[in-house]
Amino acid sequence: FNLRFLEQFTSVQLEKLGTSMVVKQYQAEQGIYGPGNRATGVFMILSGSVRLTPKRGDPVDLSQGEFFGEMALYQAGVRSETAEALEGTVLAFLHRDHYQAAMEATRRVEIKRIVDFLKFIDMFS
Repeated sequence: FNLRFLEQFTSVQLEKLGTSMVVKQYQAEQGIYGPGNRATGVFMILSGSVRLTPKRGDPVDLSQGEFFGEMALYQAGVRSETAEALEGTVLAFLHRDHYQAAMEATRRVEIKRIVDFLKFIDMFS
C-alpha cells in the first residue's frame, strides 16, 4: 500500500524516519485524540479508517494510506478536532522531535555533499 505522506521524502530520510515510528492499534470507536490534547506528531493509517470531527464543519473519513495531524510536525500546539477509529485500525505515529532530528541529519548530509562537490570545481578550491 501507499502512504502518500511519505512520498515527499528521500530514501535516506525514509530510513531515518522509519526507525522512529511507533505502531499503535485502535478498536472500533476508540478515541485517538480529542480537542485540547497536545499535538506532538503525525498519524499515518496503515489499515482501517479514522473519522476526524472538527469543532465546526462536517466530519472527514480517512482510510489506509492517508495521514492526519501533520501540522504538529512544524509547531507545538493542541488538537482542535476529535480523531476516532471507525473500525479496527492500525496507525503509525511519528513524533515531532524524531521528525525534526531526521530532517536535520539529512540536511547536514546534503550540505556536506554540496561542499564536497564544490571542492572539485577550481573556482571554489
